[in-house]
Amino acid sequence: MTAPKIEVQAIGANSTKSTLAPARLVVDRKVVGTLAHFAVGKYDLSASDKKLIDSVVKFAKTYGYTKVDATGHADIQQGMDNQALSDNRAKVAGAYFKSKDPAATVITVGYSDKKPIADSFSQKGLALNRRASVTLIP
Repeated sequence: MTAPKIEVQAIGANSTKSTLAPARLVVDRKVVGTLAHFAVGKYDLSASDKKLIDSVVKFAKTYGYTKVDATGHADIQQGMDNQALSDNRAKVAGAYFKSKDPAATVITVGYSDKKPIADSFSQKGLALNRRASVTLIP
């Protein structure tokens, strides 16, 4: 059995939230997860974020996935309730998925600033850490 081809695809810049592009995780040309980025202190999904989640919902329905993890994350900037912010990011991503696939079991978890994917010493790194992801669980 050959290993699956895994890639992360950037999906256009979203200037209303950050200079970073939303992205999707693709395995063997099938979208299995999404990643959205947020402005400081925000947790609203953009139209492009919703389109990405829609593509994951379609994949889930096509291939019989019924369990979804929606996680929210924050950067380390002071003066914010990062736990509440990351919880809200997870909740909005999970709720949107559930609205499109009511049969799905959606688990939401906010990780505050505990699981960074980039450094916290630059604006770009901080922006990368302000995110939500939706991942299908086999």
